[in-house]
Parts: sequence; structure tokens; C-alpha cells
Amino acid sequence: MTQSGRLIRPLAIALVISLALNVFGVSWYLSREATSSWTPQAQGSWITRLAEVLPDEDQQTVADVVGAHKPQMEALFIDMRGATSAIWEAMAVDPMDEEQVEAALAEVRARQDLLHLELHETLLDLGRALPLEARQKLADHTAQRRAQQAGN
Repeated sequence: MTQSGRLIRPLAIALVISLALNVFGVSWYLSREATSSWTPQAQGSWITRLAEVLPDEDQQTVADVVGAHKPQMEALFIDMRGATSAIWEAMAVDPMDEEQVEAALAEVRARQDLLHLELHETLLDLGRALPLEARQKLADHTAQRRAQQAGN
């Protein structure tokens, strides 16, 4: 085996492990968003925290919109999480079939895309349902938070 051949396999394995850990991290983050119950006191949802700056009526609108999307978000998340098991199954054999792992990773990415599209639709529905003043308040609050985070 050549010197470059000795490096390729460990690098490929490290890449696959890194991708799997990234998928796990994204899955964990999305699970918090997709499965959190929406209440003004909930800490798990960025939409929840963002909506706290709104009047009660607008907070209820946010709760209604998010609640309408929650079943689909949960179903998509469960589907995506189920797809991640194929990654680990493909990695748990010797020799590892990199093409099978790559196919499993591609499937998870496709399911993540569906979940993100549902989140985007949720945000569009929020934009349609909230009055201009509420949308402006959310935009201003988001800009202030980002500026504070950039300063830290």
C-alpha cells in the first residue's frame, strides 16, 4: 500500500464520522424546535422567545400558527431521525461501504430539507398572520439580539 493510500482510508473514515456527528447535532437542535410545546414560558423554541416581545394577542397568533405546523414538523423530524439510523447501520459493518454511508447521509439531508421547508412555511404563515407592527417589532428585536451577540 502506498503512503497516500494509507492516508485516504483514515481521512475518509474521519470525514464520515464528522458528518455523522454534524447530522446528530442538527437533529438534536431541530428536535428541540420541532417537539417543544409552545407556551410563553417555554425555553426550547427560538420562535417562543422571539414572540415574548409581542402583545398577548400577537403571541397567541404565533402560538396558533406554530401549533398548526407542529404535527407536520414532529412527523418530519421523526422521519429524519429514523433515516439517521441507516447511517449508523451502514457504518457498523466491516468493511464499511462508503457509498452506502454516503447514500444514507444524502437521504438524511433530503429529509432535513423537508423539515426546513416546513419551518420556512411556518415563518411565511407567521408573516401572513401578524400585523405589520408585530413583524417590525420581531425584526427589530432580532437585529438587537444579533448586535448584542456580535458584541460578546
